[in-house]
Amino acid sequence: MVSALVAVIASFVLGGAASAQPTSAPPVGQGPSVLVSRPEAAPGDRVRVSVEGFDASYVTVSICGNDARRGSRDCDMVGSKGFELLPDGELTWTEMVVTEPPAPCPCVVRVSTPTSDVVSVASFKITGHPVEEVAAPRPDDPLVELTVRPVPVSNGLAGWLRSGLGGGSDFDVTVSVHNLTRDTLRRVALEGSVGRDEFDISTTFDLKNPGVLAGGQTSSQVVRVRVPAPTIGTFVWRVSASGAGPIVTTLVDRRDTPWLLVVLLVVLILDIGLIVTRWLTSRRARLAAEQAAAMPPSFGDDIDHQVVDAEARETIDA
Repeated sequence: MVSALVAVIASFVLGGAASAQPTSAPPVGQGPSVLVSRPEAAPGDRVRVSVEGFDASYVTVSICGNDARRGSRDCDMVGSKGFELLPDGELTWTEMVVTEPPAPCPCVVRVSTPTSDVVSVASFKITGHPVEEVAAPRPDDPLVELTVRPVPVSNGLAGWLRSGLGGGSDFDVTVSVHNLTRDTLRRVALEGSVGRDEFDISTTFDLKNPGVLAGGQTSSQVVRVRVPAPTIGTFVWRVSASGAGPIVTTLVDRRDTPWLLVVLLVVLILDIGLIVTRWLTSRRARLAAEQAAAMPPSFGDDIDHQVVDAEARETIDA
């Protein structure tokens, strides 16, 4: 009995211990990955593209030539396809139609996040598409792409009144630098300014250099910029990147209208117009009264007066 009880307890403990031992799990992928259902296909065929490890909810998949060395310019962006990913970087797949990229092979299937800060590729062959040596960017081709987006901000009532009256206004400026190549860039330097036109500089603003910028990666930052008064009309925002191939400059025009000042000016003009109208009406009435007072008696009034006098005179004579 005791031995049987011991055996039951031992089997329970050993069984529990065995069930508590961790089972072998599939290896965790190192970063984002892309897998194509077959290594080669002809234009018009459909392939399945599986994506895993992206820390994003939405990606774009496209077919590129030239090993995508020059970024999206080597890809067929018209035939690209965007799709949502499962949460937590889980494996997600989609089907897409094979198209011919603008550049010759070697070709890849390229998957990127909306800001292109994370990019992954998988080798792929396109039947019948020409194959040439990989072409690096030409010396005069830009290596980076800049985007600038200024957004006005108001800090409380005072800031709203100041900007609404055309005074100095604050902007949150988002600047993004995208590496168009698959090479790592390390010396990109940024400069920013804003003025009335592309040659005028009303003020400058400091930007942090992106540092090490991997191939296909995008670095973004937001800076607060105060534009001096008067903030009326068109301003040109300018950001330049140097230290990575040719200097790249992006210009963004933005027209700002201080609506509070416009409303006050309209009210002032209407008030002045009303005052002038009242003054003209009063002046016309005064002139009419003065003219009436200075006008001599009419001919008819003299006859009546003479007739009355004549009758009075006849009465007196009688």
